[in-house]
Amino acid sequence: MTESCSNRAFWRRCIMVLGAAVLMACCTNMSHGAAFTISSNVPGGVYRTGQSVDWKIVFHGHGAPPRAAFKVLRNDWTVVSHGPLVFHHDVSAVGATFTAPGSLLLVVTGGGRHHAFRELAGAVADPRKIRPAAECPKKFWPFWKKQIARLERIPVNIQLKGESSDVPGVKYWHIHMNNIKGSLIRGQLARPAKGKTFPAVLILQWAGVYPLDKSWVTHYAKSGWLALNISAHDLPIARPAGFYEKISAGPLNDYPAIGNTHPDTSYFLRMYLSCYRALQYLHHSKYWNGKTLLVIGSSQGGLQTLMLAGLHPAGISAAIVQAPAGCNMLAPLDGCKPSWPYWFNQVQGKNPRQVRQTSRYYDVANFVTRIRCPVLASVGLIDETCPPPDVLAALNEIKSPVEMVILPHAEHPGRQRNPEVWQPFAKFSQQWQHALLRSKPLPLRPGLRN
Repeated sequence: MTESCSNRAFWRRCIMVLGAAVLMACCTNMSHGAAFTISSNVPGGVYRTGQSVDWKIVFHGHGAPPRAAFKVLRNDWTVVSHGPLVFHHDVSAVGATFTAPGSLLLVVTGGGRHHAFRELAGAVADPRKIRPAAECPKKFWPFWKKQIARLERIPVNIQLKGESSDVPGVKYWHIHMNNIKGSLIRGQLARPAKGKTFPAVLILQWAGVYPLDKSWVTHYAKSGWLALNISAHDLPIARPAGFYEKISAGPLNDYPAIGNTHPDTSYFLRMYLSCYRALQYLHHSKYWNGKTLLVIGSSQGGLQTLMLAGLHPAGISAAIVQAPAGCNMLAPLDGCKPSWPYWFNQVQGKNPRQVRQTSRYYDVANFVTRIRCPVLASVGLIDETCPPPDVLAALNEIKSPVEMVILPHAEHPGRQRNPEVWQPFAKFSQQWQHALLRSKPLPLRPGLRN
């Protein structure tokens, strides 16, 4: 694909995060006494093709630095250099040069069996020039039109069960609706006890098998939202932890790979259609104000959010995604590590060609071309679950305004040892939600439109 925007336009679109809390990535191993900081010559982590990344590794522990080795990966996939770290006066250095748009990941390892450490640093070059590895299949949209028609032939049959919200001034329900193949969409719903209509938010869930926490909707309702949160699975939403652990280890073990040899049988089919019907529920709710509808999610929830914003673009006011998964499914064709759910490699005992062809029908990068609403998205430069080139490849296909918060020291959500690195994105998310709740214009940067 050709580059549709100039580099100058990209810099207007991309938020470079330079807060003091994220200028260095630090690791501490108290039992070993080892402590390192890793910094680069461009603290924000964004370079141009042809530029070199110079990483500085400083040892702050007692005595001599421990033995350590490094490797540098291009696009989290190809090793471009490796070797031992050599310290001089407790300082070592590693360099690499960008030969094309993409990412570089520094991996530092060392220590013994009981005191091992592994530290990361990342960088990206020309992020606006990164594109998906494959074109959208010609039958992509006809396939999804057929699936939506299939869903709409099934009666919704909404069932609501009132429960205590545990929050004064908030009403709360368990909700389920019919889905394909005799399955149910299960979730939770909350709204303010007083008032007639409200802005709505649909909250979509990260990967795993687990219950839904009541506070995930009640805190939105307390602030004035009509909030719907659905599970990715057809499971009761409020059972003890052991219930979900048993299912996770049993029938839903490695659920992303279930049925992934054909678009009609993928486990993700009912998940995607669950999102579609949940959004329709909010659209038809008498408590929605008819103006503001936010969709939000992290990781697998980000996957569902971007997918839904493309599959059902009408009526969505904004989408907020943190480290979205499912982007650029065929990334290895371009020498990049695939993003979760890793279908490119989920081919054990299966026909690889069938699995990879199926993945194209669930690739976020193919849905986002029809997004109409503004999108706020985070990209972590040391995210090994959803590598930055994959996320950027999908975001670059969006034609509506996109605020990219590039976080140089962010791992995947849930794995971050230093939560402070996510604060810049959290701040923007709060600003967007505040504006949407009050029907104010989004705080978009000037020149954000293509």
